[in-house]
Amino acid sequence: MENEKKLDIKFITGEFSQELAMELLLNVIAKKIQFHSIGSISYWEKNATEDVHSKNRLEELKSARKEILQLLKKAHSKDQKIKIQSNIVIELLD
Repeated sequence: MENEKKLDIKFITGEFSQELAMELLLNVIAKKIQFHSIGSISYWEKNATEDVHSKNRLEELKSARKEILQLLKKAHSKDQKIKIQSNIVIELLD
């Protein structure tokens, strides 16, 4: 552990074929979209108002999904491999 309040984990790292990169990235995005969709519904049921944070995050994720698809399409047209590096930083707040 980096220190007792912060953890930095290598989440995804490596070179991938176009097919594996697409599967990996779209699955991660889909899970995050599902997480915020469920959270938004739950918030609505509890408060009878819209969860603005989840709504905004859903739009960001959908936009990111489109950008990923565009980049992977470009890689496919040039028969390129994909390098992905992703870290998760977890920090305890006071």
